[in-house]
Parts: sequence; structure tokens; C-alpha cells
Amino acid sequence: MTFTETELATLKASAVTLIADVVANPSPTLLELAQAKQAGYELGITTYDDLKTKIQPWIDSSASLSPDDLQRLRFLTMPSRIRAVVENDPQQFNSSQTITVPDGVYKLKVSFQAAGGRSGASYAGSGSNFYAGSAGGGGGAVFEYEMTVYPAMEISLVFGDTLTFGILEVEQGGNGADYYNSTAGRTFIFAEGGKGGRVLVNGTPFDDGVTAIAGTIGGSVTETTYTAGEVATTTNGKLQGAGGGRFNVGGANQYLGAGGGASPTSDGESPWTPVPNDTDTRPAPLGTGASSTKGVDTNGALFNDAVAAQDGGDRSPYVIINFVRQPA
Repeated sequence: MTFTETELATLKASAVTLIADVVANPSPTLLELAQAKQAGYELGITTYDDLKTKIQPWIDSSASLSPDDLQRLRFLTMPSRIRAVVENDPQQFNSSQTITVPDGVYKLKVSFQAAGGRSGASYAGSGSNFYAGSAGGGGGAVFEYEMTVYPAMEISLVFGDTLTFGILEVEQGGNGADYYNSTAGRTFIFAEGGKGGRVLVNGTPFDDGVTAIAGTIGGSVTETTYTAGEVATTTNGKLQGAGGGRFNVGGANQYLGAGGGASPTSDGESPWTPVPNDTDTRPAPLGTGASSTKGVDTNGALFNDAVAAQDGGDRSPYVIINFVRQPA
């Protein structure tokens, strides 16, 4: 049940009197100090500084205190933020809207995984020509990222593959580049992987490896080189997918796509190894960049999967905002 200020007026007045009596007492007991502080704490009376000089002598003689008095002293010296009962109210949002901070809430904790970038398109030409596009970058993510707020504050939420929530932005991974741009000579050029999605606070990148983490870049491709998983990791240890360009192994050309960028949630996607007439139908893991096509040319037959650009991993289906209520 909840009482109004009017209904609590008499009780609050008695608490004020109790605190004043203890302050006036040159040597209050620990029990009296604890009773005064508890009474004021429960009714929102912030006169604790007046009690500090009364508590210090007990701290100085704490080695000789009884177990009960030690417990009372711990209560008196424990920060109010620890004593306070924290009420968590996590809510899910999956559309753009304005969020109004409820009464009693001064902190939010936000969790969201942005989407991964798509891969570049690949090209399977005549004979043994195969050119892979580069891979998409992994999306950024936040995990219970804390924001300081105040009651009745209005915060704009823009929900999508990239999330914007007030001063916080969680970016989608960048898209990979297509195979090449010369249709006449079919000259293979360098295809750079998509950029990793960042976490921005007031427009400035932030990555603490715990609550705010950027995705990695997608794998880049040239005709004769490839990028491997160990070249890029997120700050929480997720690996970029392995992959790469073109090789000749045992007389058969191996055409390797690029590995997708890792998200803070999942390791990056490695290219698919298809069998004849098989295609890559895998959904990329949550928030990761899509890897690009892989094909194998054996005895003049080229098997390849999904030459078109492939979609990156999905974003989180919703953003979780935890409204934290905690007495001051």
C-alpha cells in the first residue's frame, strides 16, 4: 500500500524529533544512531551529515565491539545506494517512439544487437572464372549500457537495423563491396570488407568491451589473397569469419569468399562450401556480416552458392530498456 505525504506527516515529524534528539546527545548508542538513520532513510529525510561526528568514535573503537554493534555500524556506514532496494523494470520495444522516463527512475540499462552488413555480389563467369565480393561488417551491440536520466525526461527511440536512443547510437555493420567493375576485361580489383558497426555516445565512438562493443570489419578480397579469422576480433573476443580469394589446390581452383564480420554476440560467418547444385541458405548469425560466395572448379565445372549479395545477420527483435528505480 502507498501513503500520502499528509498521512505520513505525523510519522515524519516524530522521525525529525528522533534525529534531533540523537544529534543533541553527546554520546548516543549505536542502537540509537541506527534507529535515527533508519527513520530518516525511510521517510526521505537527508540529515545524515549531522550524525557523522557521532558515528566516527564507534568506527575508531570497532575492534572491541560486540557482533550486534558491529552489524549496526555496518548499516550506519554502508552507502545508501547499497542499502536501497533496487527495483528493475525491463521492457521491450520494437518500434520507433518517444520514451518518457517514469517517476523514481534515474538510470536506464539498454541492451541491443544491431544488424550485420550484407556481402558484396560475386561473379561466376564462363569456364573457371569466379570472383568473390567482400563480406559485410558485424553490427555493434550494447549489453545493459547505463544511461543517467531523470523522471519525465523524454527520449527519442529510433528502432531499426541501427538503433538510436537519445545520445546513444548502435550502428549496423557496413555492406561489403561487389566483385569488380570491369565487364570488358573482367579485371579483378580489391574489394574491401564492410566496416564494423560502432557504438556512439554523443557522436563519439565508445567500446569498453563489456557494455558497449563494436562489430569487426568484414573480410576483404583480392584475387590471390584472403583474410583469416584471427585478423579481426571484437573486444569481447568474437572472431571474424575465415575466407578469401582464389587458390589452386591439387589441380582444382578453390574460389573462396570472404569471412563475415563478427558481432559482439556471435563469431563471424565463414563462406559456404557447396556441393553440385547446392546453395547457401544459412541465415547469418545474429548481428554478423554476411560472408560472400565460395565456389569450387573441378574438371571445368564450377559450383557456387548464391552469387547475389547475401543479407547479414538480423538485429535483435527488440531493444530491452531496464527502468531502474532506486531511492536516493
